[in-house]
Amino acid sequence: MTGLRIEYKDPKGLKPRARNPRTDSKKQIRQIAASIEQFGFVSPVLMNANDRIITGYSRVAAAIRVVWLAALLATLVLPARAADIKIMVPGPTFAGMNALAQSFNTENAPALKAVLIGGTVGTIQKNVATGMPADIVVLPAADMDVLEKAGGIQLGSRVELGRVPFGLAVRSGAPHPDISTPEKFRTVLLAAKSVSYNDPAIGSLGGVIVAQILARPEFAGVRATPSGGARTVKDGNAEIALQSLSELVGRDGVELVGLVPAYLDAHMDFSTAVLSHPTEPAGAAKFLHYITRPEATIIWKAYGVDR
Repeated sequence: MTGLRIEYKDPKGLKPRARNPRTDSKKQIRQIAASIEQFGFVSPVLMNANDRIITGYSRVAAAIRVVWLAALLATLVLPARAADIKIMVPGPTFAGMNALAQSFNTENAPALKAVLIGGTVGTIQKNVATGMPADIVVLPAADMDVLEKAGGIQLGSRVELGRVPFGLAVRSGAPHPDISTPEKFRTVLLAAKSVSYNDPAIGSLGGVIVAQILARPEFAGVRATPSGGARTVKDGNAEIALQSLSELVGRDGVELVGLVPAYLDAHMDFSTAVLSHPTEPAGAAKFLHYITRPEATIIWKAYGVDR
């Protein structure tokens, strides 16, 4: 049967459902036990991954009465559990990775399942440093260099994932300002009542880059706060969001106006690799190939990552 596998379990360790739809009398249990002794355990019991009985409670109760069967172990059929492939993904690459993970899971069910562990770049770095169990990590290229030199990734598994530029967004339905030249971009920021970006203090690399932009002399006087970028603009608490393109495209409640001027050289380069001690080595290799194959490029592009 697809999605099922046979295992041997001690019937004493199995648990009935809280609301078992059928309850047999002691006499019926004795009759089932007698049948098992005469003909053997010919009809399997269905249970879930937590040893909770789905069907066959009476057979299990009867099996416990049969000394030889209780001693040997009953034959059970269980739904197969997918092998989880854990991927640590920072915010700027999360949306694209999530889209690819969903299609991967659909194509590989029930054997494999990609599970994303999100967070800021700083959070991902801490997770890796503390040894959180995972299979694949996505990091800025410079941070991946450090991890690679420290032996934190499998040799030869590293792939350059792509570049994420930065953009300016406004609330959905608001007029789109003209930012087509560096001077117009500067004028728009200075005229804005409020500019929001991600907070560098919580480990946001994007927040660090925007803060560096706003610290330039030509942007002195811009009313900016590290208050969440697009989320704050969507809520009506800021007029403009400066954020990575991948966190703006397709985002509910905001509209992308355009990219920041090229002269600011605002971008993040990301790499991905299999960690040195993956929990699912074969699955990790398969998923890494899936997200970096040529067919995945269009998905990454749609979510603001240039490969």
